[in-house]
Amino acid sequence: MAKYVLRRGFTLIELVIVIGLVALLATTVIFVINPAAIFEEGRDIRRIADMGKMNAAMGLLLASGAGPIQGVCIPETPAAPPSGPTPPGIPQGSPPLPPGASPPPFNPPPPVVPGPWCYQHAPYVTSCAERYAITVSATSTESRATDGTGWVPVDLARAMGGGLLSSWPIDPKEDSAHFYSFICKVEGGSDAVWEFSSHMESVRYASGGPDDIESTDGGNRPALFEVGTGVGL
Repeated sequence: MAKYVLRRGFTLIELVIVIGLVALLATTVIFVINPAAIFEEGRDIRRIADMGKMNAAMGLLLASGAGPIQGVCIPETPAAPPSGPTPPGIPQGSPPLPPGASPPPFNPPPPVVPGPWCYQHAPYVTSCAERYAITVSATSTESRATDGTGWVPVDLARAMGGGLLSSWPIDPKEDSAHFYSFICKVEGGSDAVWEFSSHMESVRYASGGPDDIESTDGGNRPALFEVGTGVGL
């Protein structure tokens, strides 16, 4: 006669206990590892690398003797006042002055302010003018091209070897606080100084964090990571 062995399975109470222990262990692991912080730090590492690449590309461009960045950091020179027999202050083609009359005072055109001008990838929520608290800014495009039509309107092809970048990087998150910006200004004649900036996302790399790079970069904004030749802009 065949014998049947009755195999005892898990009771409902045992299953509930096991599931509870697994859930507790998973919660503890998530709390200790904190995957959200890991992702934030990963994006910050990318930001730091991107800032270095863009700064190096600009340095190579200027080291190549490409000259000033016309239309980006150096504004167009205003037209000289008309010269000729007409006295200053009188538009060309005006009737001659009566005998003994004095010409009106000559008002030269206002000087063009050489920046700082700021640029950023579009569309955007917060403008770079708000980030830098300046009134002069230029709206950029969605393009990342390095031929002068991208969000950094600089033609890198003029550099030795055609430049270091095939496209301008953009922030991995891109929101009202996290975006890359480029600002430049003419100082000392035709010399242009520039700055790339970004905002760190993680506690580790942000201002006051254990690996703070925002308030220790030599710039004048402790809540931004600034690189370039003009981090005081």
